[in-house]
Amino acid sequence: MNIKTPRSATARMYDWGDQAQHSAAAYEIVQQARLRNENEPHYVIALGAMTNVASAVAIAPDIAKKIKLYRLGTTYNFEEGIMRKNDFNCAMDIRTLDF
Repeated sequence: MNIKTPRSATARMYDWGDQAQHSAAAYEIVQQARLRNENEPHYVIALGAMTNVASAVAIAPDIAKKIKLYRLGTTYNFEEGIMRKNDFNCAMDIRTLDF
């Protein structure tokens, strides 16, 4: 299987101005999402902090509706509407949860 592994972000998202971390991984997500037709989702698996995924959405907000994200970390209580934000992956870039 040939799986691309482009260079990812080297820091957390910024909290001012252009918040995105402009990395090869973020732009790969944008490119792959834009290759999909309107009804075809782009599946993304995030195994660590979601900096690359959130940066891709910050760079190209139009792709947000195409992304189906599976991520490691954080749990969401649907009954109470509360997201647990204290696990390692989430703590590495807490700002990404807003995206």
